[in-house]
Amino acid sequence: MANIHMIGSFHPDPEGADALMGKLEELSPDIILLEGCPSIPVGMAEQMERLRSTFGKKKVPNALAKVLLDVQRVAGFEYRIAESFGKRHRIAVDYLGDKEFDTPTEALKQEALRNAKALKAGGVTAKTLRANQVNNVATMLKVFRDVLPPVFGTDKELQATTLPVPGQQPPPMGPRDNIMAAKLRETAESHPDAKIVTVTGLRHVLRDSLKRTFFSKVGDLSPERSFLIDGLSGD
Repeated sequence: MANIHMIGSFHPDPEGADALMGKLEELSPDIILLEGCPSIPVGMAEQMERLRSTFGKKKVPNALAKVLLDVQRVAGFEYRIAESFGKRHRIAVDYLGDKEFDTPTEALKQEALRNAKALKAGGVTAKTLRANQVNNVATMLKVFRDVLPPVFGTDKELQATTLPVPGQQPPPMGPRDNIMAAKLRETAESHPDAKIVTVTGLRHVLRDSLKRTFFSKVGDLSPERSFLIDGLSGD
C-alpha cells in the first residue's frame, strides 16, 4: 500500500515557498501530486504579464503596481517549488485535476482591470497598500492558528475554519475534493510501493464530519498530514 503524506499550504503566505521546500526535502517523496491542473502555472505566468500590461496601459503608478505584482508572484509558490524539487531529484510531479480547475481567461482579464481601476482610484500609497496586504495575510494566519488547535484531531476542523475572516469568503468544499480523491486513489493503486506527497490548500486536508474535504474522502488510505503554518503540527 502506498505511503501517503498530505501537505496543507496557505496560498498567500510569503514564507510558504521555503517551508514547502524544507518539508519536501524532509519527506523525500517518490511522487508529488499538486492541487490544480498543468495549465495553471502557465495561466499564472500569463496573468502576471496581463497585469503588467494592464497597469501600464492604465498608467498605474509603478510603486503601486509593484505591490500587486509581488502579491501575484507569491501566489502559486507550490507549483514553482514542486517543479523545482521534482527536476532536481528526478521524481514525478503530477496534478490532482484537469481543465475543470482552470479559471476562464475572461475572468482573469476582468480581475486585472479591477485591480488597475482600484489602484488608479487613488487614496492609497504603496506603503499603505503593502502594509494592508501584510496585515490581511497575518489576520488569516492568526485565524487558522487560533481556531484549529482546540479542535485538531476531531471532525470539527473544517467547520472551525468557516468562521468569518475579514475580506475573505471560504471556498466551497466538495466537487474539487472529489476529483482530487479519485486521482490520488488512481495513483496509489498504480504505484503501491511509492511514497506519495500531495500539496493542496490547507482546508482541503482538514477533517470534516460531512466528508467534504480531500483528506476526509481518502481516510481509508491512512494518509499522514502536515501544514506549512507555524503553530500547526501534523498528525
